[in-house]
Amino acid sequence: MSHKATNWAIEQRGLKPIAKVLLWRLADRHNPDYGCFPDQASLAHDCEISRASVNRYLNELEERGLIRREQRIHPDTKKQMNTRYVLAFEDDFGTPDVASRVSDSDTENEPSRVSENAEAVSQKQGVAVSQSCETLTSKGTSNLTGNALRAASERVDFDLAWKAFPHRPMPNRTAAVKAWDALSDEETVRCFTAIKRFARWHVEDSEARGVDPKAQLEFRPGMGRWIGTGAWVEALTVPLKSDPVPPLANGLVVLTPDHPDFIAVERLRGRKIPLGQSGRATFRIEEIEQARAAA
Repeated sequence: MSHKATNWAIEQRGLKPIAKVLLWRLADRHNPDYGCFPDQASLAHDCEISRASVNRYLNELEERGLIRREQRIHPDTKKQMNTRYVLAFEDDFGTPDVASRVSDSDTENEPSRVSENAEAVSQKQGVAVSQSCETLTSKGTSNLTGNALRAASERVDFDLAWKAFPHRPMPNRTAAVKAWDALSDEETVRCFTAIKRFARWHVEDSEARGVDPKAQLEFRPGMGRWIGTGAWVEALTVPLKSDPVPPLANGLVVLTPDHPDFIAVERLRGRKIPLGQSGRATFRIEEIEQARAAA
């Protein structure tokens, strides 16, 4: 622990609450003699957030010039070692030892709970490589999905999904929780999108029948059954009158560069999006949902 590091972290302003907690945790794990080498599992545990969120806020801290990440490879075994986090107050912050660039997905595979003291010693033998927000994979190929798509795999909180779902009278929350917990993190993101689309479909279907949407709720399935039977997958592609970008059958959306959602996704990715021969680009609907939420 370094009091200089933690005091520096506390003095930083203009950060989101979670980002500041993460910065403080990094500072708390900083060793004045060797540096900062926590694994992502430890950071996620300390901050009580997912590893996807850890990566997202690390990107934010790096973009603001508060940290620099140096991925290290053992010179003998060529295995990846824990990332070194260089904090902006350190003397060597502006002089990285750059060998190559690697992606966030590579850093997510760090060994868990490695002793920081042992890592501090082995760091002297490691090869440091800097990490950029515009990333390349370890094989040197372009990672076109970027950090935005990795963040989309963060698990959606059940209460958000429960609140958005159009419930029938006397809903079974226990069954819904069980079905939701059976979904993977990525599936919860897609399912949450499906819930919002299903809720809109419920309103449009009721209006088409000339009935009150509230009265029509008794004919809808419970959330647990709706998820458990896989009906939520169909909701990703059901046509909606008010949906500005109806998805294709495979859950993809094709947009032109002047479309608001295209612009929102481009802003989220932080770079220009290449176009196909048709002059358009294809996106997953969950990325569009994320871009809308961030706009």
